[in-house]
Amino acid sequence: MREVKEDSMGIKLVGVSKGYKKNLVIKNINLEIGEGIYGFLGANGVGKTTLFKIISGYFTKYKGKVIYPDLEGKEIPMIGYLPQEFKGYPQFSVYEFLKYIANIKGKKSDEELELEIENKLEIFNLKEIKNKKLKSLSGGQKRRVGLAQAFLLNPKIVLLDEPTTGLDPNERIHFKNYISNLKNKQIILISTH
Repeated sequence: MREVKEDSMGIKLVGVSKGYKKNLVIKNINLEIGEGIYGFLGANGVGKTTLFKIISGYFTKYKGKVIYPDLEGKEIPMIGYLPQEFKGYPQFSVYEFLKYIANIKGKKSDEELELEIENKLEIFNLKEIKNKKLKSLSGGQKRRVGLAQAFLLNPKIVLLDEPTTGLDPNERIHFKNYISNLKNKQIILISTH
């Protein structure tokens, strides 16, 4: 792994362990991650999703520390997260859902949020279905909505759990090209088996 520079955004995991009842899933992880794209590979049940939930702040009960060097002593930074089982809010349209997430994530003007939403609708090929309800979308369309919400407002850290599940081959290529352009601007962690 690359060394985290003093002035760059990074993540350090120090002695991170997490178990469920008597089953230790993650044991003494020590890791330093700087800007770039990283893959977490392994079979189902080895702890990839658990590690993502620790990094994102979703899990607060674990042993060890997660440190964001340039934010030490402050809140966890804005993190984009695509869970393995993305559902969103089924009654929301694609546009309503992205607007809802943008309002939660950012303290920006309505105009800036609108531009950001339109940008992500374009990037993730969602413009034609922006008024459709999430409950009526195909698996691949829903996955693209999940990706769009994860990248909304360009968070410094993006966690993607099985991001290409359900995407057709062209969308997979499009996604890979998109994230390859972000490798020097964000920390992108991808989990897959």
